[in-house]
Amino acid sequence: MKYSIFHTSHSGSTLLITLLKNHMKTYAEPPWSTLLDMRHILSAEDNTIVKYPSGFSVAARIIPGKKVFLYRRLRDHLEKITSSPLPLKRHLIRYERLKNVRNLFPNLIVDNDLKKLAVVWAHNYLDINFSQNVLSIDANDFFLEPVIHLRKVTDFFGIDPVQDLEPLTFYVKKDFLGKEKALSEINPIEKIPFNI
Repeated sequence: MKYSIFHTSHSGSTLLITLLKNHMKTYAEPPWSTLLDMRHILSAEDNTIVKYPSGFSVAARIIPGKKVFLYRRLRDHLEKITSSPLPLKRHLIRYERLKNVRNLFPNLIVDNDLKKLAVVWAHNYLDINFSQNVLSIDANDFFLEPVIHLRKVTDFFGIDPVQDLEPLTFYVKKDFLGKEKALSEINPIEKIPFNI
């Protein structure tokens, strides 16, 4: 069985996968998951959990197994992405790729950055909703009650409840995101305090 986490970006998905790292082999956007070639995206071993990049939600349609979709509602997503220049730039680049490669809304007039961000969000959302065996979790709910929603994930995946909640106390992206190693093999260098 394969287990996957998909998300709308900046929704707590790296935190979620880090919390799960002691239950089975887990990866948070490893380099092989960011290659557009589906042979790489489908290369995850059985009994692993992989968090895919937010721009790869189309893979949810073909990857077998159980999937968790962690998302921000559109208004919250727009506020979060526009609050910092780097995420905004990345999402606008993603829009240009979508527009030219697989635009689900070819007749839509997209004449400003907010509409471009909304189109990217809608692609992620629709890709997951056309997938099967998905547990969807609103990021705000996860942030407000992480333990309750973490338990929903472990129940859905059929794994033991998480006992080690330490990742809730520090910023996990710096050490765990985009690494080739399984997360359980990584020791954080500096646990920068983070209040969820």
